[in-house]
This record gives sequence, C-alpha cells and structure tokens, in this order.
Amino acid sequence: MIHRTDNFVELVLAFVLAGCAHPPSPLPQSPPPDPVILSPDSTRLLLPLQADTLHWSPSVPVAVLHRLSRPLSDSAALRFRTAVTRVHPTYVPKVVPGPAGHSYLRLELDTTALVRFRDSLMKAESPLHPDWSRLRLELPCEGIPVPRNPDLLPRAPRTYRNGTHRGIDFLAPWGTPVRTVAAGTVLFTYQGYRESAPDWYQALLGAAHRVGMTPDDVYWFRLLGRFVVIDHGEDLLPGWRCISIYAHLSSLRHDLEPGMSLSAGEPIGFSGNSGTEPSTTGSRKRSHLHWELRAQGRGREYYLGETLSREDVPALLDHIFRQP
Repeated sequence: MIHRTDNFVELVLAFVLAGCAHPPSPLPQSPPPDPVILSPDSTRLLLPLQADTLHWSPSVPVAVLHRLSRPLSDSAALRFRTAVTRVHPTYVPKVVPGPAGHSYLRLELDTTALVRFRDSLMKAESPLHPDWSRLRLELPCEGIPVPRNPDLLPRAPRTYRNGTHRGIDFLAPWGTPVRTVAAGTVLFTYQGYRESAPDWYQALLGAAHRVGMTPDDVYWFRLLGRFVVIDHGEDLLPGWRCISIYAHLSSLRHDLEPGMSLSAGEPIGFSGNSGTEPSTTGSRKRSHLHWELRAQGRGREYYLGETLSREDVPALLDHIFRQP
C-alpha cells in the first residue's frame, strides 16, 4: 500500500514543472504501471509518475517515448519542462490520479508532436560528449601495452603536419600481428596503398603548413598509409556510433573485405610504417601501429580522449584496455 498526502499531486506537479527539490513523499516500491491509452491513436496518454521519477514504457504502441530509468534531478526536471514547451508553447501538462493509486502525467499530443517530444527528451537527457569510461577494449597487439610517452597518445601536437595526434602509437615492431579491439564490421580496407615518393611526401607536409591544418585528404589517403576501418555501431558506447582505425600497416589479411563481421581479437593485418617518412625511402624505421577510436553523435565526431586534458588521458587508457 502506498501512502500519499492529500497534496501529493500538487507537490509532484510543482517538482516537475518548477524543478524544485525532491518532494517529501516516499518512493513507491512496486514497479510502475504501463501508460493508460486514452485514444486509439495513442496520442492521449496517461504516463505513470512516481514521486521524483518519470517512467516511460516502451510498450506504448507508437514506440517513440524515451524511457527515463533514473530519478529526475532538479536540472533534468527543468529540461523536461523545456522539452514540453518546445512541443507546444501553450501546453501545460497535468498530473492526475490514476489506477491503483498511482499518479499520472496526462499528455494530449498528436503523433508528430509526440515524436518531437521524445527527441527533445533524448537530446536533453543524453551527455553532450561520449562517456569514454564505459569502454572496455582488447589491446590491438597482444603483449604491446599502451605507451607511457604522452607524445604517443591522443592530443599530442604534431607540428610536422600542423595538426594534433588523434590516436595511440603502439610500439609494435615491424610485422607484429594486429587484431580488432572489439567486435565489428569491416568498413574500409586500403589494400592497394602505394607508398609516396619522398619529394611528394614533403610537398604534402608543406601544403599542410600553408593551409594551417592537416588536410583530411592528405591525412586519410597518404599519412595513414595502409589501414583498416572497423565499424562498431553503437555497441561500444550506447547512443554513439564508433569506428576504430588501424594504420601504418605493412600488410593486411588477404581475405579482409568491407561488410565482413569480425569478433574481438580477430587478426586483420601486421604492423609496419606505411605512410611515414622513413617508409618513403624504403626504410623500416619507426614501425608502429597507429590506432584510433572515433565516436560520432550529437552532430559531430570526437576522437578518443579529445574531451579530456592531456594529463587525464593515460589514466583513461589504462582503464579502457585490458592490460597484459
């Protein structure tokens, strides 16, 4: 049995709409009921409201409501109110009594507005940046740990090409097997890469200095050398599409092709130094694996560690990778 004060509805309404402190009523222990559908097209709904937690059931036929599974903070309540205002500037949600003693939030929206409402909530409740700490990955080269030199890690300056290092340079000797850090699908392989002539390589670096950045075409089609891109979808970071890049390879697995599904730890090629200055002269010096992870969402792309300071990157990488 849930005990509620006579002014419970008013307290909850004040909390949701004004973003005030949590109401004093005790949280119910039973799971919330499903929404009550008031019309066949599911545009008039009663959504269960339990004290300071809003529960959105995925069983709603239109299947467009984003489930909030944690209590609403003051700021989240304010964002919720803002989301409702975006859907219908004059609409005022109402808290009404419902079955089994539960309180409900009554929404009366057309289907299009309901979709916009869901999208607004998802945007408001989702982090602006990837939560890198949720990652758990295999090392791309067995027995080769994350380097300790900060110049080999993300966010290190790369003055020779007027840019910033976006990945990890694993110190893998020439010919070290390279494997996937997580399950995914082959997106791209540069099987036919041919090394640049030394003079042309230097000319491309000169162009980078003149334009004040590392041009994307130079980076992808020359400086990465022979590389593979693996698409991990949103399995690594929910809400963010992730890809991993394995570059400077000496050779690729011969049967690797776009669309192929790979398991975590599956071999994809061998380390080398393709795309580097020594490679343009036929030398095997400075062989290593350049590895990147990029997360795409919220209208932009981030590389692993981009949202952190350089000082915080090593601890994050130690947390992410399963060290030997």
